[in-house]
Amino acid sequence: MTQVKRCPPLSYFRSLFHPNAKLEYAIFGHKEDEKFTDFKAVKAEIAAQMPPKYKFSSVPIQVKIYSPRVLKLTLVDLPGLVRVVVDGQPESSILEVRDMILSYIKQPESLILAVSPANQDLATSDAIEIARTVDPQRLRTIGVLTKLDIMDEGTDARDVLENRQVTLKRGWVGVLNRSQLDIDEGRDIQYILDREKRFFLEKACYRLVNTFIEDVSFKLLGNSEMVDMRSTFPLAFINYKLNTEKLEPNEEDMTVLITNLHGIRGSISFPSLSLDAVNRKLVTQYEYPLEQSVECIRKVLEEAILESSEMLNSYPATKAELIFRIRRCLQKESEATILKLREHVQAEMFYVNLEHPDMDLSVCDPVVPAVGPTKVWVATDSSKGATAELEMDNSTGDGLSERSKHLVKVLMQNESTQKKVQYLMLVMTKYMEIVQKQIADLTVKYILCFLVKKVLDYIKVDLVPTLLELSNFASLTDDCEEDFRLKEEMEAACMCLKDALDAIQAF
Repeated sequence: MTQVKRCPPLSYFRSLFHPNAKLEYAIFGHKEDEKFTDFKAVKAEIAAQMPPKYKFSSVPIQVKIYSPRVLKLTLVDLPGLVRVVVDGQPESSILEVRDMILSYIKQPESLILAVSPANQDLATSDAIEIARTVDPQRLRTIGVLTKLDIMDEGTDARDVLENRQVTLKRGWVGVLNRSQLDIDEGRDIQYILDREKRFFLEKACYRLVNTFIEDVSFKLLGNSEMVDMRSTFPLAFINYKLNTEKLEPNEEDMTVLITNLHGIRGSISFPSLSLDAVNRKLVTQYEYPLEQSVECIRKVLEEAILESSEMLNSYPATKAELIFRIRRCLQKESEATILKLREHVQAEMFYVNLEHPDMDLSVCDPVVPAVGPTKVWVATDSSKGATAELEMDNSTGDGLSERSKHLVKVLMQNESTQKKVQYLMLVMTKYMEIVQKQIADLTVKYILCFLVKKVLDYIKVDLVPTLLELSNFASLTDDCEEDFRLKEEMEAACMCLKDALDAIQAF
């Protein structure tokens, strides 16, 4: 780590959207009456406020930076972890710095920028390791990959940037920083931004990252103009699963199921437990597409909200707070909708309603099982007439062992067993058609009622009162103050011109 950041600079970036706002300046918390327009002086002031050499402090240096080239955000620049203390540095520095970092990144509302160099193994990244301690699901961590331009010849960081090596919910960002030579020669940030842009445009492997992002967006939204006929997009899969695909029982599974449930006892028909078991196995296949349907609709709603929020670009603070509140509502209602759909699926799994008005069992009459017990005799080579023990496989999966498959074939040769299996398959196939229609119909209604409507109600009714109740509501209008001032000046000028025109017309 560098010994420069011995305490964290706490930077408040504020955007200036006035068309004539070309001046950039900084104001320190300990010098609120002084405006710094020379950023070399800003760097010198930060260095002057640092603790003595080899000392650390968790008290931040607060500085507000006003510029038309920044977004409104608060950034804490934390030091790197100390692995080995140098001469003159106390042993407690290792824990002191770690505790300092954790005190900031453990805040649940914060985003963690985990900075790692591209020319080192990510498995040994201190930033990723400490971020994982407070964000184990990697929901708040954004990976920042530096030094892309000094990687070994013939290597690139494409796998990392495509989020395939260390998966983060918010992905990775590749950047180019100024080298020490650039800093010594006084090259500004704009220089390195231009150089960074050229680097990513000229490197073919990194141009593919944009293609990857575009492909993911198309698949989520289902509106790609370059449809790959060899694959199926998520929304198409959901629609197929809910409205087209027929869930049908497997004949071998039915044979094993009936035999196992009968045990050593005979039966005049298949037991009702067979229906319940088959029903549970088939209906549970709806859980995943239902969850994905809610997630896809949530993403579509979020995209629509982001598109609508572009009209607030001149007021970034208000825009950011609105998007944050609506996203939180979206997440909450989508989780509630998924829970309700799961409960409906569980209800379908719990009970098979053969008395449903749409359930027509007459189509199954030709294969009604014969009355009487079923006996299966398997002749062996060693003794005539001896019965072979039927050892059924204990596994409940779709795959059967070789011996089980052989026994299933034997069972299926029995006429009575065949009729029971065929009857069960016909009944369940007919019943699944009803279940499929009900689930497809209710899914649309649940999503519209418990997700779309709830979010719209929140936006129309609760959003503005929620913003007004915020303790920092006044800060949301910081970016609007300049616009308001200009509006007042223009209105005053219009009034003066109107009075002057009235005076001229009075002559």
